[in-house]
Amino acid sequence: MSSKTLPPHKASVLLLDDDRLILATMATGLLHAGYRVNTTESVDEAETWLANHPRPDIAIIDINMPDRSGFELPARLNQLDDIPFIFLTARSEPEANTLANNLGAMAYLVKPIDSAQLIPAIETALSRAQDLKQMKSQQQQLQTALDGDRSVSIAIGIIMDQYRINYEDANTLLRQSARSKRIKLLDLATSIIHSRENLNLEN
Repeated sequence: MSSKTLPPHKASVLLLDDDRLILATMATGLLHAGYRVNTTESVDEAETWLANHPRPDIAIIDINMPDRSGFELPARLNQLDDIPFIFLTARSEPEANTLANNLGAMAYLVKPIDSAQLIPAIETALSRAQDLKQMKSQQQQLQTALDGDRSVSIAIGIIMDQYRINYEDANTLLRQSARSKRIKLLDLATSIIHSRENLNLEN
């Protein structure tokens, strides 16, 4: 296993291929293009590298390995903040292509491949991965907001039932109580839901 780095303005790439000539050729091309490159020659070695180094920006994985298949590495990559990856293969097979897509590969490339083909695939994959990450973050924020709105609504319902007041009055009482207690509205709503029997909105 080797490790070479250039200034950090380019992405870091983890290469996995059991063919040392192909590995060296890809590494050299990427290094010349300004990428930071680390090479590994087996899935076990790649997993060991991942466990002991900062996460790479992208992984390039040969599928056909002598021991463990390259298809086994994405499970580890997904545990590490969804590292994007590209599969390489010596032959194109529909079944393998389907499996690559199901595993979340950003691309499925057939060897031999040179830097002129690999670099655009890497840049496209990194851009797509960033878009997907932003979409996921937006979805999580939306879900958090929806969950928060739901908790507040439930708390208002509890207050309406407890004090026999209408929705507007219960909503006002909840917000005034949160302000007076100097806690977040959602935190107070959650507390009310978890301890309805001890409901206390007094200042």
